[in-house]
Amino acid sequence: METTKATITQTISRRVRVDNSTDESRRYDISAEVTISAGSLENISAGYVRAIGGEAPEDRPAELADFRAYPYLSVDFHTHTDRAAILQAIEEFKQAVAAIAAEP
Repeated sequence: METTKATITQTISRRVRVDNSTDESRRYDISAEVTISAGSLENISAGYVRAIGGEAPEDRPAELADFRAYPYLSVDFHTHTDRAAILQAIEEFKQAVAAIAAEP
């Protein structure tokens, strides 16, 4: 067995994919890549909002919106309906991710 000559002493930042699949009250499936640094949310990228179940009718795109935050939120909608509800769901997701980032 080979011995290691280096060890991780501290995690400075980490990049993870987060989704809202455990939120039983969710109206949309939301997922994003998140960078957490020093116990706080640094940025969100590759975020998307889909109808629950992720399957889209042939006449509509699978993604209702995509989003990112560096730190300000930017959203591209792919639908003409429910934009306010989608934006609210993204904001709630952002708050939940920030709470996760703050956990020790």
